[in-house]
Amino acid sequence: LDDVEKYGHQTIVSWLPHGKSFMIHDRPFFCDHILPHYFKTKLTSFRQTLRSYGFAQMGGHGWDSGSYYHKLFVRDDPSLCEGLSQEVMKQAMPEWIHPQDEPNFYAESTFRTCRRDEDGSGS
Repeated sequence: LDDVEKYGHQTIVSWLPHGKSFMIHDRPFFCDHILPHYFKTKLTSFRQTLRSYGFAQMGGHGWDSGSYYHKLFVRDDPSLCEGLSQEVMKQAMPEWIHPQDEPNFYAESTFRTCRRDEDGSGS
């Protein structure tokens, strides 16, 4: 996702404002132009790989609906998942989360700790 920001593809895939999940906004462009640079797979296989690492896809009807998150994959703290095995990543997340139990990353106490300031630093 750092490369996405570096090359200006945030309209295709990006972190959400709170920095705790990411969203694929333009699936066709993502599949045709971005995914092949990093994975030799199709979107379905990419999604299965995310799940095999414990990523969950947000359900419901909120701002984060359809985004992918993992409690150890956070924009402003890449050290949380650095060097961790697939097994450790998978064990860090529950197998399934009911939509009503999904985290609300926009809750004031959660959002404030992950929001980036104008200069790009965390607050």
